[in-house]
Amino acid sequence: MSKKILLVILIVVFGLSLFVGGYFLGIAMKLQEFENSNVGIVDEGRPGLQIGKVGIDNQDYYEIWIPAGFPDKTGYGANFTLLRRLIPFSPEVLDVLKSAMVELLKGPNEDEKAQGAFPLIKGGTLLSVEVDEKGTAILDFSQEFDPKGGSFAVFITTKAVEELARQFIGINKVKILIEGVEDALQP
Repeated sequence: MSKKILLVILIVVFGLSLFVGGYFLGIAMKLQEFENSNVGIVDEGRPGLQIGKVGIDNQDYYEIWIPAGFPDKTGYGANFTLLRRLIPFSPEVLDVLKSAMVELLKGPNEDEKAQGAFPLIKGGTLLSVEVDEKGTAILDFSQEFDPKGGSFAVFITTKAVEELARQFIGINKVKILIEGVEDALQP
């Protein structure tokens, strides 16, 4: 292989690594911004966002944050954003976690889409939700949930689900299954 071709390949790989690294840095900075905003009820010993209880018209809701994408100023890349959702209050973490996952699968609403927001994951069907005694949320999705597009698509899908579930006190780990199969999310 000639030196010119090798140099072009190295430049392309370096450019792509800068783009991907910048994207993930943007995600980390956006999460840090929300963590520092004292939104909801924060457990000081636990990183990540926490849900907050909100009362509206004598009805209690949880305020949660749904991860989504948003175009950057150039129009060529994307930023990470969090969209506010209210879900019905329930004393059962399984009910609330399932409601939150349904909202994640719905993605941005029409107004948010009109402003440029787009889902980080494609839809699918949530088959079941369990939380074991160690605080592991076990989320089983249908085959449609499985992202296609390589390791980046798998990473974004996994992070969107994990970050949403981490908002709940008592959830320490997330296990994602595709139709009952563990480790099914592969690039």
